Amino acid sequence: MGIERVGANLCYTGRMIKSNNNWVVTDRLGSVVRSGAETLRYFPWGEERLTSTQNRDKFGTYFRDSTGLDYALNRYYSSSHGRFLTPDPYVASASLTNPQSWNRYPYVENDPVNKLDPPGLAWIWANFDSLMAPDGSVVWSPPAAGYMIWPATIYGPEGTPVGVGSSVSPLPPIDSDGADRRRIAAALRVVSDCYWGDGSQYTVGYTRVITYQVLDQDGKPFYGSEVPAVTESVVTTSGPTIVGGGVWSRAENTIDPSGRFTDYLSANGNAQPSTATQTLSADGNALRVNIGAGSPTVLNNTYSTSTVTVNGTTSPRPCTDKDPR
Repeated sequence: MGIERVGANLCYTGRMIKSNNNWVVTDRLGSVVRSGAETLRYFPWGEERLTSTQNRDKFGTYFRDSTGLDYALNRYYSSSHGRFLTPDPYVASASLTNPQSWNRYPYVENDPVNKLDPPGLAWIWANFDSLMAPDGSVVWSPPAAGYMIWPATIYGPEGTPVGVGSSVSPLPPIDSDGADRRRIAAALRVVSDCYWGDGSQYTVGYTRVITYQVLDQDGKPFYGSEVPAVTESVVTTSGPTIVGGGVWSRAENTIDPSGRFTDYLSANGNAQPSTATQTLSADGNALRVNIGAGSPTVLNNTYSTSTVTVNGTTSPRPCTDKDPR
């Protein structure tokens, strides 16, 4: 038992206790019911009784984006409809002996009081120990002066005490050897790479459209509130000036909940080609990009009237729509 850092969040024995820089309390379904001084309440299918700020963790371990949809790792869930937006991709999930499984869109076989579905593919019983007393009072306090104050009593799903915690204990290290092993953004994976010969929804003329996904130091993607912002630095090295310097973030809804964002690189409208370096960074680190030779942190790009090369590569195919995201 101990504290684990998951992206920007902290979890204690698998339960989230800090999200978006706020200390939180979750119920037996993993829903955030207290965030700092704010109380959140939900109807059975996850709709909030009083709508609060979006783009944060809310119902059933899910991250709720600015549209009100919940990101369930493998699918999106609509709490207002009580169902997923896409079917369960595993056709064999239907069982002849369980009619509730025949429809592949519903949430947790229509039993949101007793079940949850963290990955969006397979429900589990709601057997989390509650950090709220049966009368709804919170029995947990945020840390003070570097200490974590554990709940005096931990209650099970039926409201019966299942354990007693220590009153005050020092906040333990992230890892057993005392090292801070926080996940950090380290690389970008190319998800798609295409071009528009006559411009995209944002540009005119030839435009190369590359969608990236942010990965950590172990090559794993970020999800939900742990997705970091990505900043761009562009330095023109020859020819007409190339304009750059974008920022992609969850707050601006320019990165999706799986850490994917799209970069639009327009060709140079001048007869003289341009060259420029491009660096994409997150968490203060220049990100390695798996495009072209090696995995450079600085991309050497060339912009002409008819194409854009990135680290010596050209786009392999035309885009099929105006926004490949």
